Amino acid sequence: MSRLTLPNRGTAGVVAGLFILSVGSSCESPARNGRLPERTIDAGSVGELDLTLEETIRLGTSDEGFVNGVTDIAFSDSLIFVLDGFDQSVKLFDSDTGRLMRRFGQRGEGPGEFRYPMAIEVWKDTVYVVDPSLGPELQVFSTEGDFLGERRIDVPGTPADLSISDHGLAVVVLLSHEENPGDSHIARLLSMDGSARMAWCEIDGRFLTSEREQGLLDRMRQSNVTATVDAVACIQPISPAIQLLSSDTIALNLVPPFYREPLDRPFEGVTQPEIFDFLSSWTAHNNSYVWDDGFISVYSEYDLETQSFSFSIFRCLSVPGGDSSCAQATGLGNVVAVPNLHTIYVEEIEDADRGSALRVFTIGS
Repeated sequence: MSRLTLPNRGTAGVVAGLFILSVGSSCESPARNGRLPERTIDAGSVGELDLTLEETIRLGTSDEGFVNGVTDIAFSDSLIFVLDGFDQSVKLFDSDTGRLMRRFGQRGEGPGEFRYPMAIEVWKDTVYVVDPSLGPELQVFSTEGDFLGERRIDVPGTPADLSISDHGLAVVVLLSHEENPGDSHIARLLSMDGSARMAWCEIDGRFLTSEREQGLLDRMRQSNVTATVDAVACIQPISPAIQLLSSDTIALNLVPPFYREPLDRPFEGVTQPEIFDFLSSWTAHNNSYVWDDGFISVYSEYDLETQSFSFSIFRCLSVPGGDSSCAQATGLGNVVAVPNLHTIYVEEIEDADRGSALRVFTIGS
């Protein structure tokens, strides 16, 4: 079975900030510190994905295990591990019934406590939580919720996202180019013991320009990393490009018809309404999941009128001859999990009293 991280940086993540990734392994990036070549997909050649609701998993109740906004999610056997950034805890639910099994963690700065947890991953009976505000360590727990300690990892900067697969630990770091002018790589591949193996993922040149010009984009860095058995992929929200740690592919950069790229603006003097106006002006690339036979990318857009995010998915399947067959679904709720090319998990919050539910959709052809 493919093991992958299932990160969600939808509403809270895009507003809070944007981290970044980079590729610099034995493969040479096609556009160092610049923009990867883009191939815009004509709207007429992109079909609509047919989504079928298979089941709804309600997460807890108002009395027990209440979740009102998923920060990140991971799966292990029959359990769903939900990182609740509002409650500063990890909650474990039965994947069939949605019943709360246990919870651990709380707000604080001590052992096993969180301030601003951003990512969770489960690997072989061990739970890893990334909290950038607590420094260069990962918080480590057993799947029973016992705190096992902190694992320091060999990366520059502060870890911001994590994925674990047969490739090892893939970590996104918060890296200031001004402090590290010779390093434009913001992802690291580590061995399972936490030692460094390689750096990869080139930072998008627009972030460096924004950093020099003190623009708004520089204040909103966030990127994500995902891993399947086939590839480790990084994305940066300002670009539709997927940078891959893979033996035969360096980057994919297919631009879906609904994508709008960001135009930077000065940060000095910007007001909160202007920040949300800025967010509503472009399409954020939240995650990409890559397999040998295709990929799915998740995007989000902020709606000023409803003051909420809507999500879209863009799926491209490999076809003989090296081309791709692509289709899309737009206007979705918060896409929190993409376990394969044919299934997505969407978070729905029906009302504040009922909390979150996970709707499991299958994707037709």
